[in-house]
Amino acid sequence: MPTRMIRDGILTSERVNALSPHAELFYRRLMSVVDDYGRFSANLTLLRASCYPLKLDSVKEDSIKKHLAEAEGAGLIVLYTVAGKVYLEMQDFGQRIQSKSKFPEPPGNSQDSPKIPDEKQDSTVVHGGSPGKTALVVVEDEEKTLSGDPDDSPPKPDPKADAKEVLAYLNQKTGRAYRPVPANLDLITARVRDGTSVAQLKTVIDVKSAQWLDDPKMAEYLRPATLFSRTKCEQYLGQLQAGHASQALEYDV
Repeated sequence: MPTRMIRDGILTSERVNALSPHAELFYRRLMSVVDDYGRFSANLTLLRASCYPLKLDSVKEDSIKKHLAEAEGAGLIVLYTVAGKVYLEMQDFGQRIQSKSKFPEPPGNSQDSPKIPDEKQDSTVVHGGSPGKTALVVVEDEEKTLSGDPDDSPPKPDPKADAKEVLAYLNQKTGRAYRPVPANLDLITARVRDGTSVAQLKTVIDVKSAQWLDDPKMAEYLRPATLFSRTKCEQYLGQLQAGHASQALEYDV
């Protein structure tokens, strides 16, 4: 089992404290079984056996499923599918990379090209506490630098900037004041990295605002954790593409 160092920032993390007690316990156990990239199989049977090896009689797969959904909704993990199998990746895991990942990377992710860590760098899980040592290495393209020719390549997409734009649009449409903090941005960033466009995410906001904003009970679900979780966002996009946005499934949260 890998060695993990966890700083006290986890105790004051808004995302972690949004979890129910049982889901937080699952999340902490999950830290002990994921690889250096924070990845593991999202197969419920494997998760149950790996995280609760001595509690198999008392922990059911339905509970693991609920804990996964809570952790994803809080922006602590991302679920993704590769070759028909579902995997998870813990967000802001921050461990020293000592070997290649045992699991495939999320689509559109480039974390399998790890940064070279400082030999004395602390191995930590970061949730807003005191960070470990960080080395910033800037590598320029020598050929372009020496030639003096302008770089005509198009700018690379910035998922975090797109996420801030979508969050600002959500605030504008709903009159809310969600702050651009990881708890609100991580799920939107994950959807952008999955290939969902800013325009599609804004359309989800438009449709769900029209359906829910005037309903006091449903209006509380106009929040990032509901609109942009992996499962719900895909459902909403599917409804839009099928032309059913205003029909019977409009109150499915």
